[in-house]
Amino acid sequence: MDLDDLPEDGLAVDLRADEAECAAVARRLGLRRVAGLRLGGRLQRDYAIDGFRLAGELTAAVTQTCVVSLEPVEAEIRVPVQRAFVIAPPGEAVAEDGEIDPGAEDPPDAVPEGVAELGELATEELALALDPYPRKPGATWPDAGSAGAGAAGPDEGPGEGEQGQESPFAVLRHLKH
Repeated sequence: MDLDDLPEDGLAVDLRADEAECAAVARRLGLRRVAGLRLGGRLQRDYAIDGFRLAGELTAAVTQTCVVSLEPVEAEIRVPVQRAFVIAPPGEAVAEDGEIDPGAEDPPDAVPEGVAELGELATEELALALDPYPRKPGATWPDAGSAGAGAAGPDEGPGEGEQGQESPFAVLRHLKH
């Protein structure tokens, strides 16, 4: 979207990804599936930053992979989106001072030649909204005492794992004595 063409009273944004675009986003983010990806809101001029602001909401249905069982995990994403933009002249980048203040608002995104890539913005916001460790309800890690966990079982001596092999931590037992 070319921000120079933005009407004075702003513009309603209703960006909906089609099936092919959802599949591309799923591949890019390492997801099993993305459906119904939508970015809706309002894009307005912001004279305080000499730029533009998008205020809206991102929604999508995603399927991730459970970190425990590797089974599919369905999730509905619905997050608010607040993003500021400033136009970067051709060939010029907006400098950042390198300092990060956790309480401060994010600096505006520099958009080259005034063209905001709202599809890219939607993909970034979706990536930030995903559960980094999706877990299927009821999925549990194997018992620490089970043979597959590599921990010493009831019939094994200290520092021995599966099939009587010495555990990598057995050397630490020797440091204790």
